[in-house]
Amino acid sequence: MEKLVLLGLVLLAQQAASQNVIYKLSKEEFIRMPPKFHVDRFLRCMGGRGGVYCAAYADVVADAPSELLDMMRAYSAHSVTHYNYTNLRYGLCLTQECRSFYNGSDNEADLKTSSEACLNHSLSAEYGLKTRVTEVNCYFEGKSKYSVDWMDRLVALLLLGVLALNVLGTAYGRLRDRTKPANPILMAFSLSENWKRLKEPPSSDPKMKQLRQLNGMKVMSAILTVLGHAALPLFFTIENTNWLEKVYDHPMAKFMLHGHLLMATFFLISGLLLAYNTQVMAEKVTLSWNILPRAIFNRWLRLTPMCMVFISITATFMRFADYGPFGQIIGLEAQDCRDYWFYNLFHLHNFNDHSQCLLQTWSTACDFHLHIIGLVVMVLSPSAKARWWCLGALFAVGLAWPAYNIYTMDLDATLLASPRAMLGLFIKEPTFNYLYKRTYTNLPSFVAGILLGYLIYDWQKRNVFARDLTKYRYLYWLLLPALVMLVSAAGVYCRDAPRASLPLRLAYGPVVRPLIAAVIALFILGTMFKVENAYRVILEWRGWAPLARVNYCVSVSHVAIVRYLHGTRVTLFHISGLHIIHYIVAVLVFTGMVAVTLHLTIEAPLSELIRLLLDKKSPKVSNGTVVNENGANENAIKYDDVVGSEVKPYFNEYKKLNSEVNESANSGHVVTKSKNI
Repeated sequence: MEKLVLLGLVLLAQQAASQNVIYKLSKEEFIRMPPKFHVDRFLRCMGGRGGVYCAAYADVVADAPSELLDMMRAYSAHSVTHYNYTNLRYGLCLTQECRSFYNGSDNEADLKTSSEACLNHSLSAEYGLKTRVTEVNCYFEGKSKYSVDWMDRLVALLLLGVLALNVLGTAYGRLRDRTKPANPILMAFSLSENWKRLKEPPSSDPKMKQLRQLNGMKVMSAILTVLGHAALPLFFTIENTNWLEKVYDHPMAKFMLHGHLLMATFFLISGLLLAYNTQVMAEKVTLSWNILPRAIFNRWLRLTPMCMVFISITATFMRFADYGPFGQIIGLEAQDCRDYWFYNLFHLHNFNDHSQCLLQTWSTACDFHLHIIGLVVMVLSPSAKARWWCLGALFAVGLAWPAYNIYTMDLDATLLASPRAMLGLFIKEPTFNYLYKRTYTNLPSFVAGILLGYLIYDWQKRNVFARDLTKYRYLYWLLLPALVMLVSAAGVYCRDAPRASLPLRLAYGPVVRPLIAAVIALFILGTMFKVENAYRVILEWRGWAPLARVNYCVSVSHVAIVRYLHGTRVTLFHISGLHIIHYIVAVLVFTGMVAVTLHLTIEAPLSELIRLLLDKKSPKVSNGTVVNENGANENAIKYDDVVGSEVKPYFNEYKKLNSEVNESANSGHVVTKSKNI
């Protein structure tokens, strides 16, 4: 009875609160409010002698009761689709537009006072309002916020060394005597050799042809990820904020703004390939607990070098781009990379809720943890029955824990792309921290992938995929609309209406990503059964394989590119649909160019060096072919097959069997060549 009374009081409180919320404003009412963002002309300000420019964050206040301020508060209270118009972000030129309020001091307190006085002068005259400046980020003509230190010099030397090795390796690869064995270290840095490997077609092995669609899924997921992250900074460099608020009502926006739910695809495929490749290895190698330390170390070694290289670049060179009204977008991440790099080093950053450093790689940290959990269960389970029980328990934990968090923390059903969350880059969003990036919330998708990997391996052995299931093609075509509906359903929680009830949030939040993983699993099985030739032809396109090999570089670099493009802006965007398309296409193209460059010059050479380091009897290279001590072809694992391989821990043992099984979990490139499969 007490619980019912408490629930009734909560509902009454929500109803009372909703009465103080305004969901829609007319055009005339909207233009009565001060703009959320404004920037004085930065280049003109800093072009003058002694120019001082401050990006100010200010709360709107009033000396007396204000009907306008009450309206602003009521409209801003619905934070799911509205900006907070009682908190302004203005770029102010203190030495020109605000010169009558600036005393020439560079003290932060004085800069705040000058900015506040300037804002109060303009807002009081036009709107009858005042402000309280809470933070300023200022720039001074002729002065840099940062000075070059030992870390900058060290990273510069390392990158120059990498560049020199690329030049030397490329020249060596072209000019060397091909009648003699090549130097494998120099060949690792040959751009021409790395380019050839990047362009290699997918495996022609019949069993691997059935998994070729994974490359397409990985690349499409990466493209959607870039599209979503590219839109993030638009939320705080936009002039026509009302236009963006109206976008939330558009059906396509309901899908695009919640496309992050498709990250379930990444974890499903990762679990699938881990289980599949482990089963292939178990045919010839006895898997026991003593392979786990090396398996975990090799996984860490695959993920970490490229990540740390980019952290080094962000923490050093990128911070010098912090110069302008929006420069703090870059500066904050650079500082966090200096302060919290060790979380990324050990892939614990998805449990650090205070760092923006390579925030998008939370999925890499999750994958590392899930990889360990999956290996432990598959290798140490005493029987198949025990393994299924363990996987079932993990799946249940992955469902129950998010539900518990939603209930106890009053979280949203899923991560909502609200303007307020976007402005903070989700750092302070509890739903992002506890329902999205934690390892346990992605357990169901990963476990579903493991089960799918076992199923595919078994059905391949029993030739089940030879069955004709084309009669189900009409049902199969419904999978794509079903996927779109599942993702778009999140729009129910992100609209101009009172917040969804707790039961409604509990009904969607814990199960939506497992359901999406189930739909993707059916997609994969359908292509393997060749149910139809529409989706399958697209997903199995040969061109996905080279693109999939640079997936990890795309994942690591694209947010830094987006931050740079917006952090160096000096004006606001006036956005329309065509402007967004133009901008996003440009980001995709530029990200692809940067990712290919990083792959050829850094990722590919590092992967080959790691392979040479781990192989105790490093094979010699002759004319691009690996040979043994007697000169015979070892049919050894090629460099692009090794990077990210789930079965890499067993490299030495499996090499003796003259076969190879490889998978690039982060790049999505799948290659298997084995005489025994």
